[in-house]
Amino acid sequence: MDCRNEAAQLDIARRSLSSGSSERDILQALRHVEYISKCSRSNKQAVHNPEIVQAIVEMLRNSSRKEVMGEGGTVRTIMKFLSSKSSPKEKEEATSLLYELSKSHNLSGKIGSINGAILILIGMASSKSENILTTEKAHKTLDNLAQSEHNVRLMAESGRLQPLLTLLLEGPLETKLSMASLLGDLGLNNDVKVLVAETVGSALVDLMKNNDIQSREASLKALNQISSYDASAKVLIEAGILPPLVKDLFGVGVKQLPMRLKEVSATILSHVVNSGYDIDSVIIGPENQTLVSEDIIHNLLQLISNTGPSIECKLLQVLVGLTCYRKTVPNVVAAIKSSGATISLVQFIEERDLRLAAVKLLHNLSLFMAQELADALLAAGQLGALIRIISENNGITEEQAEAVGLLAELPERDLALTRRMLKEDAFGLIISRANGIDNVQIASAWALQNLSSESKKLTKKPELPSPGIWASIFGCFSKPPTISGSCPVHQGLCSLKDTFCLVEGHAVEKLVALLDHTNENVVEASLAALSTLLDDGVNIEEGVITLHKADGTKPILDILVEKRTEDLRKRAVWVTERLLRIELIAFEISNDQNVGTALVDAFQHGDYRTKQIAERALKHVDRMPNFSGIFPNNG
Repeated sequence: MDCRNEAAQLDIARRSLSSGSSERDILQALRHVEYISKCSRSNKQAVHNPEIVQAIVEMLRNSSRKEVMGEGGTVRTIMKFLSSKSSPKEKEEATSLLYELSKSHNLSGKIGSINGAILILIGMASSKSENILTTEKAHKTLDNLAQSEHNVRLMAESGRLQPLLTLLLEGPLETKLSMASLLGDLGLNNDVKVLVAETVGSALVDLMKNNDIQSREASLKALNQISSYDASAKVLIEAGILPPLVKDLFGVGVKQLPMRLKEVSATILSHVVNSGYDIDSVIIGPENQTLVSEDIIHNLLQLISNTGPSIECKLLQVLVGLTCYRKTVPNVVAAIKSSGATISLVQFIEERDLRLAAVKLLHNLSLFMAQELADALLAAGQLGALIRIISENNGITEEQAEAVGLLAELPERDLALTRRMLKEDAFGLIISRANGIDNVQIASAWALQNLSSESKKLTKKPELPSPGIWASIFGCFSKPPTISGSCPVHQGLCSLKDTFCLVEGHAVEKLVALLDHTNENVVEASLAALSTLLDDGVNIEEGVITLHKADGTKPILDILVEKRTEDLRKRAVWVTERLLRIELIAFEISNDQNVGTALVDAFQHGDYRTKQIAERALKHVDRMPNFSGIFPNNG
């Protein structure tokens, strides 16, 4: 179609849209406009004739014609003009059209169903760089889209929670339960958890008090999510969560919670107890009991003895929280002594899934019952298990730090204990693990990062043997020559001594073990060193495989989600984007709401470079549309 034909077609379309034409003529005109706008980037400018745009907007104000506009690919075409490649005027016009379309209930669902549409609108509504009229229209469009519960879900998954919270407060019971359940599935930032707790915390606690299992399950699911941050957990305590929570946990009979929900209750209780709130001031029972009353502690200890490992771990964490403060720990010590539970608690050191919580609890108790713990460790044969934790050669872990602290508090004049500790070389282990170890680890990891970044330059690229005459004649039947012993990441001959290779030096596992360290500086240095396996100039796919085999994927994603510092967040976003280039990993992670939320947050609030990287990562997991190729280059 030449320029004159295009102009003629547009003029016909303008007249059809401006007059009282039939729906058939209007639809034909819209299809011409859509076709011309798709043909080339230059045509796109012609379509922005003010008369055409105004005619379309005026037509949309006639509600009976909105449905005509929604036919075919019109809505998706409008969405394309919201991409970063469009001009401010194009975006303003597109949002005006979408706003008019969104007034139709049917079309609001169609808009929401377009991949990435709601996320883009949310980004525009919160943008400080967009035209103010565009921002306002984006806000109003989102308000209209919120009439659909499906759209509310999509908004919540993209970080716009207010519509969900409104439905949770004002909707019918079935909708409230649906929204509470969705809230439990979302990955929320810590600041958002506080906002949610302040807005709907009391409503969720009221739902938890209902007798029906559906209400209790949905509310517990949401409360578990919200309570995982200290500040929001404190808000929930003020909202009255503790009495019904403890009642559900200890309940027996026909109305008791199934064990899977008791596990959730135990998790929430662990969250709120470890939040730093003055927990002994909260009345939870009819006789003015608190969580540190003797009968309540006895019930906790009894429940620990009669449940599975998952609930045991959470309840041990409750006791850890109650023993973190000198004001409450004497009550817990007294209850443990009166119940004769010391031996049982010591034996949890042997349980792999429980030992961190068990060792932390025993460490907290050791200031008040050191001799009793020493006797129990010897009697139960658990001193060796405690020392084995310290001697594990996988980097300094929280378990090891707590175990060292516990051993240091045991009575030094106990002859039997001293002999056993000497036999196990416990003193040497304590010294080697406790002497300024963080500083050593930080310096070592940064040094590894600096040296490992040079590996790609230093690795020796072997000369491949000549294929020979027969291979040159029958090339399709010959296999490419391979070099045995070459490094998969650097694709050459590597060694720790000559090329500072983390893979050949067996340093990857040690660095991965440091990613859950309590010191952010240790974590950042370790992550920086591991990042060299994914640098440009190396085989990134093999680098990802190496990290995955070393169990490094999950702790890296945890760092991204936790966002402990801005520097850690930047590094984690960079590494995550490289991990997601591998389709299998992208597929596995695509349904992880926490990772998706963290990437959306980085896309919306990070610096310029972080936003770009986060956008690429979101495209890997299909959370952002890829508009490349929409307007093909001609010539």
